[in-house]
Amino acid sequence: MHFSREFYSIKFLVRFVAELYNARLIAQECVLSLLVTISKYIAPKAEKSDDLPQHIRDFYVYILITTLPLVGPPIAVDTDVLSAIHGYMQQRTSLSFPIFEGT
Repeated sequence: MHFSREFYSIKFLVRFVAELYNARLIAQECVLSLLVTISKYIAPKAEKSDDLPQHIRDFYVYILITTLPLVGPPIAVDTDVLSAIHGYMQQRTSLSFPIFEGT
């Protein structure tokens, strides 16, 4: 499967779960469990994040950041998810591509 299709499938699936929570069809713990599981892949010292390329971890951070406003304050203020995002952003390196540099 092409990466862009996988990207959209995962993004919309996570957002769908957030909307199921908003419609009170699933419990808060289910959404929180999903977000915590995703955050384990970006945690700086996690065993799961060691072999993932930066662009994949960037994708996971994007999914988390765009989903948090959809679920509201009860879940969005979870310290595990927010600390994982903060930790990743602190240790993240900027990628430098020649195409983006001025000539």
